[in-house]
Amino acid sequence: MYGKDFKRDAIRIIKAIITNQLARWVPRFYIMFTKRTGRGAGEDSSREVANYFQNCFTDYFNILGVCPDRIAAYLSGKHVFEYGPGDIPGVALLMIAHGAEYVTCVDRFPLLSLSPKNIEIINLLMSDMSGEMLQRAKIVF
Repeated sequence: MYGKDFKRDAIRIIKAIITNQLARWVPRFYIMFTKRTGRGAGEDSSREVANYFQNCFTDYFNILGVCPDRIAAYLSGKHVFEYGPGDIPGVALLMIAHGAEYVTCVDRFPLLSLSPKNIEIINLLMSDMSGEMLQRAKIVF
């Protein structure tokens, strides 16, 4: 994860800057060449993608040192900014469901897609929710 190996983090940042500039100046070429926009364009199952979003969400709070039972209190009233959500706002949905007041998603590419597979992924994320958390998630849609 970030912050534990300065050299590896620096290399990762430099690569990100270079690929962001490629994406900035020739976005279609970037997508065509890399076949990815973040998570990648692999043929992951819907469950694997939903698990990916759950893991990202969990990782953020592990890094912040927020225990799972304190996430709602931590997010309460907060505005979360997600850079690079890709074509599924999975992490944003989880942030709202867990108590964020609102989430602003910004991506270099207009990728949001409510394809049948993406809707299935969103439904899988919501199937793991109940009560107030589920109600907050439903409001998004």
